[in-house]
Order: sequence, then structure tokens, then C-alpha cells
Amino acid sequence: RVGDADSPVAFEIDYHDDLAGTGWSVLMHGRISTASDEDVPTTAGRAPWAGAERVLPLWFHIESISGRRVRRERH
Repeated sequence: RVGDADSPVAFEIDYHDDLAGTGWSVLMHGRISTASDEDVPTTAGRAPWAGAERVLPLWFHIESISGRRVRRERH
């Protein structure tokens, strides 16, 4: 259930540059909880890039971060 301090989550973000043959990946594991209205910074009220209003602000309590860079072998 979202908002419980014991709700485990993972977040991954990747990037690749096909022309350069390089990329990276970052993976975070942790717990998620609901943020109170007092905890939300004023910058969080800006319009999200993906559109639609966001009505449930969350805290991501990061417990571990891992990542790697990759490079395509040149032949």
C-alpha cells in the first residue's frame, strides 16, 4: 500500500547515446511514504512535465544506489 513506511520500491533511470555507443544506468532501492503538505517544497507545486495534476506527494527513502556505465566495443 502506498504511503506505508514499509512499502518497498525501486527506481531506475537509463541513458544511451546510440551514435557514441555509450550509456549508463542507475538503480535505487528503498522505501516510500506519503509526504505531508507541510513537507512538500514550494517547487513541487510546479506543473509536471508529463502533464496532469499530481495529488499524492511521496518521499523516497533511498537505502541503496547502484549504477554502471557501458560502452559498445568498436570492431
